[in-house]
Amino acid sequence: MVWKLSTEEIFIFNLTVIAAWLLWTVLPLATQSTATMQQSQLDPCVSLVVTTQKMEQIMKTWFTIDGTLEPIDYDGPSYFRFPMELAEIVISRYSAPGDWVFDPFCGFGTTLVAAQKLDRQAIGFEKEIDHARFASSRVTPPNRVILDDIVHLSNYDLPQFNLLFTSPPYDTFRDWQTEGAAMYSNYMLDFHIIYSSIATVMQLSSKLILEMSNVRDPDRIRMIAWDATRVLSELFHFEGELVRCNSSKTCGVVWTPHLLFDLYGYC
Repeated sequence: MVWKLSTEEIFIFNLTVIAAWLLWTVLPLATQSTATMQQSQLDPCVSLVVTTQKMEQIMKTWFTIDGTLEPIDYDGPSYFRFPMELAEIVISRYSAPGDWVFDPFCGFGTTLVAAQKLDRQAIGFEKEIDHARFASSRVTPPNRVILDDIVHLSNYDLPQFNLLFTSPPYDTFRDWQTEGAAMYSNYMLDFHIIYSSIATVMQLSSKLILEMSNVRDPDRIRMIAWDATRVLSELFHFEGELVRCNSSKTCGVVWTPHLLFDLYGYC
């Protein structure tokens, strides 16, 4: 006997098949994505590492943290630093326990303190004596702060680092902000010279992450982060930009790009 289905019955059958497929494949992914998004509101790391490929493609270029600066016992201005929360996220994501972490402009030692807390080993350079002494007081060996300008890096016997995380100074190489466009060119030249030296102490496949922002003046925007990316791309492989958004009311709505490089081979 041959069964003949009417057009209406065929239509209903196709709808049933499609509905079954949706329940079997799409619904679990949607449920997982929803859970990931709900967790991301609680855990800022989730926006860097998510569970489904599609969500990773959407969210991997930005993440949100509170952004409030933790208080430190420093007698002087200290607002020009990134929060400990950020350093812990970056170090947890891009290094493993026992790895060496490097901050060539370590300031108050935030990167080093976070690395020490997470069972990494860290070294930082800082040329401002008060900052260097304060940062040094916050860590214990083998973690250490070298009181010197990073341009003298070759004078020191250093390990090969797995991760660099830093926020480079914007105006201390040659004080370009007061000297105009010519000195800005020298500032970028210094970037190339300094990071050429830094490349020699980074392991192959190591990660370099720089917190940098373009500078908004009353009459224009200086593309410092983009110019730095262009210069550093001559030395390292540029993976992309991660944008940090601060959610704290004390910070306002602030976003800061983080430039992500890795070292496949020294150029």
